[in-house]
Amino acid sequence: MDFHADSVQGVLFLLPGHAQDDALKLWNHLFPGDSPDGFQRATVSPMLSSSASGVRDGFQTNINAQVGRVDIVLTQPPIGISPQSGPPRIEDIPTAVQRSSSLLKLLASHYKVIRLAIVLELAKTVNQGDENKEMLDSLPGFPFPTNSTDVALQFNSRKQFECDADLAMNRLCAWNSGQVGFMTAQPAQGHNVMIMTPYLGKKIDVNTAPEFSLSSTNLESVIDELAAESLRIHAEGIERFKS
Repeated sequence: MDFHADSVQGVLFLLPGHAQDDALKLWNHLFPGDSPDGFQRATVSPMLSSSASGVRDGFQTNINAQVGRVDIVLTQPPIGISPQSGPPRIEDIPTAVQRSSSLLKLLASHYKVIRLAIVLELAKTVNQGDENKEMLDSLPGFPFPTNSTDVALQFNSRKQFECDADLAMNRLCAWNSGQVGFMTAQPAQGHNVMIMTPYLGKKIDVNTAPEFSLSSTNLESVIDELAAESLRIHAEGIERFKS
């Protein structure tokens, strides 16, 4: 089974001290005249967090806002899942990344953005006991010691942006394994059941390095390059970093 996406996330970090809208107003920027299916605001939170959500264009879309940060999170609506298939995950990752990028561009044009990120939380369901083998198979050629167990890997590999040689891109990657729980409906029993399945996870977090300033004139190009790089790492895995 290939890696699919638990979530595809676009993130904007905003200039401190400037006016910022809550999730409902952000949603209205993205979907004019189309109210969200749900909205929550934590009025006692020191981060003034709020969220708006709804299924749009085939994705469960969540807009989460807090002081200095906005997250656009796409997930798979829980339709037709089974214990064998594991929790609902996005199969068409390129379309989800393109959708997330488009929403990022719409919001970036409204606010003073200091950093941008695209984050892929990827996973695949594996057989019980095969987690270690699947981990090693997903990292071919990596110099793990013989008979390695309890394998986890994380690193950051920087590169310069092609659209702006004065701007650096962080490429944070992490591989891990474990158990994940999800709810599945059992109509005959009249209630939901918690299912636990083993998984292999891969996180790809590409973002603009914080010590560099973003220019408002090339935000779209930066977003396009972040999106393209996240998909290349997803497709090529560890090979992306060997050249």
